[in-house]
Amino acid sequence: MHQRILFGFCLLMVSLSGQASHYRLVIDAEEAVQQNPISRNALADFTALLDSACHCIVSPASRADVTLFIEAPASNGALETKTLGETRNYPFFYYPAHGFVWTSTEPLLVHSHTLSASSPQGIANGLYAFLQEKLGFKFVHARQTIYPDLERWPLTNAGIWTGRPRFDKKGFHLHTMHPLELTQALHDPEFPGGLEMVQEYILWLARNGQNYFEFSLMEGVDHDLPRWVRHARRFTQYGHDRGILCGLDLSIHMVQQKSFQLVQFPTKDFRKFETQVRNRLSTLMLANWDFINLEFALAEFVGGLEGLRIRLRDIVLAEMQKYPKTKLIGRQHVVKPEDELGGSHGTESLNVPTDPRMGVLVHTVMCYALTDTHVPVYELKNFDHLHKMLIDQNDVRETWYYPESAYWVTFDNSIPLLLLPYLDARYRDIQTCEAIGIPGHVTFSSGWEWGYWLVDWSIARWSWDYRIETEGKESLPEVIQGPYQYLADIFEDPKSAERVIQLADLEKEWLIRRNLLRWLCPSNPTDELPAPMNKQFQPRGIVNLGDLRKLAQKQSERLAELPIDSLNEFVTTMMVKATTLTISSQAAPLKNQLQAMLVSEIIDGLKITALRAQHSARLMEAAQAYAASSFSTAVLKAGLLEAAKTRKRALEIVQRREKYYRYPVELLAGKYKSFTAYDFGYLYTVHNLHFWEREERQMLKGRHGPFFMNIYDLPKIAGLKE
Repeated sequence: MHQRILFGFCLLMVSLSGQASHYRLVIDAEEAVQQNPISRNALADFTALLDSACHCIVSPASRADVTLFIEAPASNGALETKTLGETRNYPFFYYPAHGFVWTSTEPLLVHSHTLSASSPQGIANGLYAFLQEKLGFKFVHARQTIYPDLERWPLTNAGIWTGRPRFDKKGFHLHTMHPLELTQALHDPEFPGGLEMVQEYILWLARNGQNYFEFSLMEGVDHDLPRWVRHARRFTQYGHDRGILCGLDLSIHMVQQKSFQLVQFPTKDFRKFETQVRNRLSTLMLANWDFINLEFALAEFVGGLEGLRIRLRDIVLAEMQKYPKTKLIGRQHVVKPEDELGGSHGTESLNVPTDPRMGVLVHTVMCYALTDTHVPVYELKNFDHLHKMLIDQNDVRETWYYPESAYWVTFDNSIPLLLLPYLDARYRDIQTCEAIGIPGHVTFSSGWEWGYWLVDWSIARWSWDYRIETEGKESLPEVIQGPYQYLADIFEDPKSAERVIQLADLEKEWLIRRNLLRWLCPSNPTDELPAPMNKQFQPRGIVNLGDLRKLAQKQSERLAELPIDSLNEFVTTMMVKATTLTISSQAAPLKNQLQAMLVSEIIDGLKITALRAQHSARLMEAAQAYAASSFSTAVLKAGLLEAAKTRKRALEIVQRREKYYRYPVELLAGKYKSFTAYDFGYLYTVHNLHFWEREERQMLKGRHGPFFMNIYDLPKIAGLKE
């Protein structure tokens, strides 16, 4: 018989019968659970969380009203132990089977729940899922957890509850090529509290059943690479001790946005390419990376130099053979290879070599799904070529899906908008990927404020399939109530939950299906460059909003094409429903203060999205009035004053929200020397609604071009200067 370790909880609570009394909860874990760091750390965290929720007094209880048995991992247990990789006929990175089974017995005197799994990873997932899916914990953000009210034990039915991962690898890529919450902490060993910030996030991944963590490495660490590697080794070890695989995203020689380069050209480095790759890789690998996600391109939308790129690629492929425990993966960008600038190598991607040992991540962008028929981004009609690549590559190499939960650059949270269609797109994509047997799902994340934590949290929970079996009935899946289930959970009150879902559907109808989103996105620098450099990245209208004055002067007849009525109808509907949602949520106040704060954040995000649409409509109305008045500057100024009033209303929301940012405002919205090509935080443009004001002043002054009110160091972003 296995040795057991007992954890006792003495709880002063409401009894199971509803009468006030004492009852005891005991955790009975077999010794082997404590011997592995993954299950040991999860059990300790599980214990602390449960203790905090019910104000427990730990004691070696001899009698229990509720008992949780944690069995030692056993490959011959009741749970199916095959992994998604065991049916593959090509090299596949092994990760242990990590599903779990909870078995609950019919309560007589004691409520008994037993956890079994075939690996320590499965034990950890079972513990955290029990808290979140059964007891009501909500691990919404690395710095915020909603604790349930456990005045009585909520589980009373006998039965079997099973958790099965939909994907073998599931997790997040933090795109720290942008100045996000953790960009400085990940790159600067001396950043105050930086290591703890990274560990907070890795723990959030573990609590949400994820097993993959990755970020973009920036060139600034190359000045003292051994020192940085010592820093990285501390958080990769922390991740491994919690069952999290750690990946590093870097480039061979990507010139844009200060990406880390394995190979540098003279005059930066005169050594042979082979020597540079060998030396940098050998240093980086001291931090024990499980994956290297390598960028082969020189820049997005840029092709050419095929011979050099293939040579550098083959050098890295050969060198990586020295590290058999680390898998090399690459990513397929959204842009079709034949559409790249600077020459084309045809329809084949350099990021997907013929060697099946190298995996591939197939990337999509923004709040559009793989199967959407209309995707007006990156000069595409749809993502059909990427959908096909997923299917084709899944037959020959380890293939993961790599979508976004935020885009940042002149999109979503940089404006700011709260685009709930992200939830719908990611929900449908997970169903698509599971149906075609894609074994990995890694989400490209670009910031969590303004409600974007909700998208990441929802994706993490959707990556699991839970099934229940009661009274001998067939195991049935627990119903996921559509893409807005966890959004509705935040509101709790049925009326409020229904209303916020209506708002999400409104955004999908108007912004995605009717494509009004193109009129909410400010122009990015490439939009204002001359052809052929003016490549389209995001939804684009017939004219940039800041160029409406020029359109009025040169093509006034086209002003009739502007969707002013549609924008105003969207605004009116959104604001009425958002106001009603505010009233209903206040009428049924949440007991949990944190949950109430999250509700306010979502409502503020929806309101500011409506105000952004109103601001666009006011700019269009100003342009029409300007043309109708035979180009009176006074009339234009009056129209722009109305737009400014809308902007100031939105700015009040921004100032309110900044008080509740999870990290210092200076880090998220201030100016400072960054490891990225942007010397400010990712919400810097939100702080004063820069893009909104820029459009007003562009129209007032008749100015066009990327250098007007420019906040970007364009040569540095393009890699043309240090």
